[in-house]
Amino acid sequence: MEVAIKQMPNIHTFVYRERTLVFCNSISAVRRLASLLTHLGRPPYPLHANMQQRQRLKNLDKFKSSPHGVLLATDVAARGLDIPLVKNVIHYQVPRTSEGYIHRSGRTARAEQDGLTILLIEPAELDSYSRICITLKRDKDLTEFPIDMMALKNVKERVKLGREIDALTLKLKKQKSQTGWLDKAAEEMDIILDDDVRRVEMDNQEEAEIRRMLNRKKKQLEGLNSKVIGRATASAAVTVETKKAKAKVNKPKLYKKRKSLPAT
Repeated sequence: MEVAIKQMPNIHTFVYRERTLVFCNSISAVRRLASLLTHLGRPPYPLHANMQQRQRLKNLDKFKSSPHGVLLATDVAARGLDIPLVKNVIHYQVPRTSEGYIHRSGRTARAEQDGLTILLIEPAELDSYSRICITLKRDKDLTEFPIDMMALKNVKERVKLGREIDALTLKLKKQKSQTGWLDKAAEEMDIILDDDVRRVEMDNQEEAEIRRMLNRKKKQLEGLNSKVIGRATASAAVTVETKKAKAKVNKPKLYKKRKSLPAT
């Protein structure tokens, strides 16, 4: 089944708790998203070309052995790798080419198995999405995925906290790295640094305040993650498009908001 979420919300969460493959267009996007998802309690297995082969194979094996695992990858995982029983494929960013979209989506629904492909689209990517549809000679949009708007609100709150935690963690890491570089240089030159010299960007009081903020936000996020994001309402039948034919499946009744694409 192929569906699209237009006007991508400021979230990233997973539709079903089954083996999921998430594609990004760049290594930097993989790294940023991996850090955020880890803070949100869903640590993924990253996979990209700059990783050592040993680490790539290790993460791939972990993903294969985890029934609810999340593999976060660039297009290095779109072809040439044996990744069985992938239930969901999420395009976190619109693929640059229609060929990339086909190879990514082909990672699910293999060997007569069911699968789901979701394409997240933000406003800046609408032109890329339209070009892919034209190249694939589609005369209509992908089916829009129904979204529970109440659950979306709860997810946004968690993501906001996760990003704040990520920013604070990065700030402390940079400070530690800078101070470590100065200490190493001073040791090599056999000199002792004054406290004023060792103070790079922040004094100890400011650093302590950031650590307190970081711990407070982490506890707040842990409290939110322990709660249920949303509840399914009464069951209702919705029509979806599959690779074989149109079929009706029973899904929870969710709130749905449609937005039309601009004319190309």
